[in-house]
Amino acid sequence: MGNYERMMMMKKGTIIQFLAVFTLVLGNMYQGVSAMASGHRSQVEIESAMLVDKDDQMIHQTVREGDGAKLAFDLAITNQDGEQPDGKAELSVSDSQLLLSKKKQRFTVSNSDAVLSFEYIRRTKKYELSWQNVEGTTTFNVSLPLVFGATMSVDQPEIMIGSEKANLQAISIAGKDADEKELAESDSILEALPSGVMSREDVVAAAKEAKEKLDKEAAEAKAKQKKRG
Repeated sequence: MGNYERMMMMKKGTIIQFLAVFTLVLGNMYQGVSAMASGHRSQVEIESAMLVDKDDQMIHQTVREGDGAKLAFDLAITNQDGEQPDGKAELSVSDSQLLLSKKKQRFTVSNSDAVLSFEYIRRTKKYELSWQNVEGTTTFNVSLPLVFGATMSVDQPEIMIGSEKANLQAISIAGKDADEKELAESDSILEALPSGVMSREDVVAAAKEAKEKLDKEAAEAKAKQKKRG
């Protein structure tokens, strides 16, 4: 082997070694960034989310467009590493059906300096929850006034805080001018829903089945009455 060939092999080996080291360093850098990006410094949990009336009683019956109510839930925030007492997250609701009335509210916890703030951010046109002075796990009792908006057949609205999602109870929103017959029919569908925890898809399917059954019974009753006449 000549001097030229030996020189080229040495250069090639040096390049390969450099690329191997660079790849290793780059891989470690990527893993470090991924770990930081995926690490959760605080944990948010939504508990007991529901729609309640002015007396803080859970709403079970059909409501009318324009009726007032409250969105109530417990928000448990955990400062996992003890180094992030402050944080914030976006609050999402069914905008067309649940119209939050207040633009800003503040919640505190007894025997704690922790504070939870709710605010409508005009710049982003979104609702935001921010917290300060959270130590360990702190649970805030949240109550947000709202007005029922657009009409809605029996469905199960949901809320989201950050990436955490929670389903509310099944409800139906009737129009302002809905008569007693419409309200009674909607209430019958709500009462026919199975008890227990259900997914939104199951609620909608069960409501559809209940309505079809009611329509069938009404048609049969009408046919019998006509036959008698």
